[in-house]
Amino acid sequence: MRIRLWFRFLSIVLATTPVPFAFSYRVAVFGGTGYIGRRVCQTLCDAGCDVVSVSRSGRPPSYFASGAWVEKVKWLHADLLHDNAFGGGINDPGFSGDDLLLPDLGKIDAAISLVGNVRPNPEWASSSFFGLSFDDDRLFRENGLTNERACWLSKAAGAGRFIFVSVSYETAKALEGPIPGYLEGKRVAEHAAALAFGEDRTVVIGPSLVYGGKRFLSAGDTWRKIVESSPVRVWLATQDFFRNLSSAPVQDWLEKLIFSPPVKVDTVAMVICTAALGGIEKEVVPPRRQEFYNTDGKPVYYDDVVFIDGTHEIERLANQCSTIRKQARSEATASLIEVDCMESVQNGNADLSKGGLSSEEGDESDLLEPPFEGALIGLKPYLYPLPVIATFLSIFAAIVTGQFDTLNQQYYDKSVSM
Repeated sequence: MRIRLWFRFLSIVLATTPVPFAFSYRVAVFGGTGYIGRRVCQTLCDAGCDVVSVSRSGRPPSYFASGAWVEKVKWLHADLLHDNAFGGGINDPGFSGDDLLLPDLGKIDAAISLVGNVRPNPEWASSSFFGLSFDDDRLFRENGLTNERACWLSKAAGAGRFIFVSVSYETAKALEGPIPGYLEGKRVAEHAAALAFGEDRTVVIGPSLVYGGKRFLSAGDTWRKIVESSPVRVWLATQDFFRNLSSAPVQDWLEKLIFSPPVKVDTVAMVICTAALGGIEKEVVPPRRQEFYNTDGKPVYYDDVVFIDGTHEIERLANQCSTIRKQARSEATASLIEVDCMESVQNGNADLSKGGLSSEEGDESDLLEPPFEGALIGLKPYLYPLPVIATFLSIFAAIVTGQFDTLNQQYYDKSVSM
């Protein structure tokens, strides 16, 4: 298996080395202006690929637009959710390349979709006790229909494989009850990709929490050290041991989600690009876990696509791919011109931690960058439950400290004295 993967990467390195006789490998990146997307675009450009970014804005963020790679990307505008993308789906008899929404996309070899949204409703929900709510219909459209149309568009443009970013198994199990619209949308998108490209040519990346660059780098490193520390591991193992003593053990998926190790965005981008270049096959990943249920308690099955589940699996493939790629480059490109192909992939995208900006200090475009690369945008609704939580905590503290007993005694003494 390793030998087969080695020769796979050897052909990839030769095909993507930007030398005069190398052919052009064209990749479409849906959501290429986002947190992960712009790193994927840069990595593919550095690998010598032709990259087309498709997003609602149609242009890179102003604070991320000064890198040389930006000029190599073709930036296209499209709103796949609201535009009339197609008259039908890939299974409709009338579906053809003429149904393309983006004729400027041209012929592509692979497609990557990084489109997704799990943000809550921005308004205070009076029907919710905590004021926080999610619109399952909106989440289904933005995570399902949008990516489904991206599949149709990519298939009609000639793509041979489709790479889709979803969530890890633990994350999906934790969210399948509270936010069913989000997961149903992801499942529908995966199914559309499996129908369009086949299960062996559909690769789904399932990270948990992604961090890095200017987004909580120190906090992410610290939290990972905590969740992978010996005391936490012993505590989690003890919890699982006592749960398994029950005749009907129930897993605490929220706990597993919270204590899942986060993964760096550069590592995720590296694996995504490797998959887009055809370097990851089903034989190199474990079988996909199922056991999902809908809100009615009925089982729900995901397609048996190439699923890269969780931080450890992503990092395992990233490390293996990096090692094999270095071997391939050293043996296959020694006699070629000195071109540092795929350097950003091998070295963990060192420039990406700078947000894609030039090395010059004082760049005015950097002043426009939102905090933490926009990680806090749209998260204000998560503050809505705080007043209610603070009230309950105050009541609980008063009970524990005996403040209520003191007030009752004072009231009683005052009544007796009167």
